[in-house]
Amino acid sequence: MKARKSRLHQTCVYTIGSIADLEHYRRGNSGRGSIVEGKAWKTGKAMLAEAQSNDLLLPLLLGDAASTDGVRWWAVIDSIELMGEGGTLVSFHGLRALPERIRLHDLVVDSTGERLSDDFIRPYAICRTPRRIVEEAQRQLVRQAWYSVKDYVRALRDIEPRMSSRQRAMLVGHYASPARRLSENRLAKLGGYAAGSAANLQYGKLAGMVAKALGHTPLGDLSWTIAVWTTEKDKNGHGQWILRKEVARALEELGWVDDNRTGITAEAARRRILESDPQLAGESPTSRKALVDARLGHGRFRSQLIGYWRGCAVTGCAEIDLLIASHIVPWAGATNKQRLDPYNGLLLTPNLDALFDRHMISFKDDGTILISNNLNTVTRRLLGLSQDFKLSKVDKRHLPYLAQHRERFFE
Repeated sequence: MKARKSRLHQTCVYTIGSIADLEHYRRGNSGRGSIVEGKAWKTGKAMLAEAQSNDLLLPLLLGDAASTDGVRWWAVIDSIELMGEGGTLVSFHGLRALPERIRLHDLVVDSTGERLSDDFIRPYAICRTPRRIVEEAQRQLVRQAWYSVKDYVRALRDIEPRMSSRQRAMLVGHYASPARRLSENRLAKLGGYAAGSAANLQYGKLAGMVAKALGHTPLGDLSWTIAVWTTEKDKNGHGQWILRKEVARALEELGWVDDNRTGITAEAARRRILESDPQLAGESPTSRKALVDARLGHGRFRSQLIGYWRGCAVTGCAEIDLLIASHIVPWAGATNKQRLDPYNGLLLTPNLDALFDRHMISFKDDGTILISNNLNTVTRRLLGLSQDFKLSKVDKRHLPYLAQHRERFFE
């Protein structure tokens, strides 16, 4: 494991807050909270973007709004949102009280190199991160550093028996999401929760189990053990968690997800399919493109499945970006016509797709799920499998394909 000396940005933001509010956040809200300031923190927002792009933490130093007795708390900034009429909403995690206060005179303004006066009363200053804060962070982060893929493999294997099916569905779905980025609301849908806050709590518990298995004491929000928060918005205007690349690699090593480590471009993948599949040679360019798109899970084939199923064919999960266009009769054993037939396809969540592709689950003609006897009760629970699962609908044109899939299932 390669240690890092510090994950803090060299600059920080100083502000003030209510003792009652800050102590509530520190004691009763796991160090997570937010404050509203009347000034637009434009420089602070730019600093946060820079810090997050370099995988650094931007410290927030806080003093008592009723006095000028120095810095009494510090936290890590999650997001800085500019509001109307010049205001700013600042969200943070990991709020901690300092063992000893830092005098305001010990804070150095980043732009001028001058020190703040001890009677400084403004609620906003960009300062150089004090050595005391860096040392405090080093004590808390010394065991985190960059955990290796092997570390995460060991930790995930250790906690696997204790993971809930919802936690596993969120983790696997996070891996399968575009650029491995998900908002709390989308995580909630993967786990079957009504609210993002509930999903965040459960994902935090999962990350806490990973942290314990790693022997790591997280700085504030537990989820940072497996993911990194970014304020870069998704299409719905929400911030997102980015799955750590070491965790993604560990999931591949464990075989919990399809291995995407080849890193080849889409164009290179298309060339490989064209070169390796003799059935494509006699097709027109338009047909070849449609077939290759279908093989990659893109194009008209995927669009038709989305239009037909409107979500996962089994669970109803409507997070379309996370769902996989799966062939019932596998690509290698299908004719070109069958490869493009939408009735030879199911839209599935990543975990169901992996099981279906390996013929560890199948479906009867009425849509009822069949589960391999090789999957014991514990494994089924961890995978979120239920004997009550059923295809939401079955057309007569699905039946020949399902029959062929069952032949492999019963082998």
